Amino acid sequence: MDFDWSILRSGEQTIYRLRGLYEKYGYRRFKMSKFEAYDLYVRNKDFLVSDRMITFTDARGTLMALKPDVTLSILKNTRPEEPGPRKVYYNENVYRTDKSGETFQEIMQTGLECIGDLDLYHIYEVIALAVASLASIHPAYILNISHMGLVSGFMEAAGVDPADYGEVLSAVREKNMAALAAFCRDRGLSGTVQSLLEKLVTTYGPMDTVLGELAPLCVGGKKTREAWEEISRPYPTEDELEHLEQERRMLWRKVDQLEAENRFLRAELEKFRSGVSRVRANIRQEVTDLDRVLINSHERTQQELLQNWQRREK
Repeated sequence: MDFDWSILRSGEQTIYRLRGLYEKYGYRRFKMSKFEAYDLYVRNKDFLVSDRMITFTDARGTLMALKPDVTLSILKNTRPEEPGPRKVYYNENVYRTDKSGETFQEIMQTGLECIGDLDLYHIYEVIALAVASLASIHPAYILNISHMGLVSGFMEAAGVDPADYGEVLSAVREKNMAALAAFCRDRGLSGTVQSLLEKLVTTYGPMDTVLGELAPLCVGGKKTREAWEEISRPYPTEDELEHLEQERRMLWRKVDQLEAENRFLRAELEKFRSGVSRVRANIRQEVTDLDRVLINSHERTQQELLQNWQRREK
C-alpha cells in the first residue's frame, strides 16, 4: 500500500523519515512522561541549557518539573548491567525558556542516544546518522565536528591548570578571542601559549583543511596525536555502515541463540540435579526401611530364641 505523504505537514514527514532511518540501525523509540521529579534536574543542573523550569507539586507532595531535557531521563532509565550499548531515539516535547529568558516554549526534539561501552563503529554510526538526519531535512546543511581529545590536549600542552579548563572551554564555545586573551594575561601565560589556545577558536572549515592545519600541532602530545588520528580516519559510507549493522545484528542473534541454549542446558541440568536428589532421597528411604526390617527381624529372632530356651528349661 502506497502512503500519501502529502497529508502530513513538513515537520511530521521529517519525524517519520528519521524514525525509519534510526530503526533501520537498531535504535528503539524511547517514550517518557511529560514530567520528571525536579530533583533529577537539580542534581544535574550543569548539564542543562538553563536552570529555569516549570514546576508543580503532585498529589504525593513531590516537586515535579515539565521536562527541559530528554537525555537525563534516558540515562535515569538505563541499567548499568544492560548487555551491549543501549540504542534509543526519541520524539519528545521539551519545555525551555526562549532567548529572552522571559517566557517558556514547548519545543519538539528528535534525536538519538547510544549509551554504554562504545567503540569507533558506534561513533561513526552516530556521525553518519547525524549527516543522514540533516540531509533528510534540507540538502544544504553543515555538520560541525570537534573532538574533546584535541581541545583538552591543547590545553594540557599549553600548561593550563585543569581547574581553569571550564573557563577556556567557555571562551572557545563562544569563539571569544578577547576572553582568551584576558585569561592568558591574568594567568601570566606567554604569547606562544595564547596563540596555541587561539587555534581552538580560529581553526574552522572543511575537515581535510582543518586536519592539515592541526597536524603539525598534534605530533608532540599523546592525547592530541591520538585524537587527531582518530578523527582523521576515513568515515564509512552509509552503505558500509548498513552492512556492518547487519553483521552486528547477526552476531547479536547468535548471542541470543547461545544464551537461549545456555538457559535450556541450565534448566536440563537443574532437572537432572532434581532427579538425582530424588533418587538419593529414595535410596536413603529404602536404606532406612531396610534397616527397620533388619532390626525388627533381629528382635523377632531374639524373642523366638528366648522363648525356645525358656521352653527347654521347663
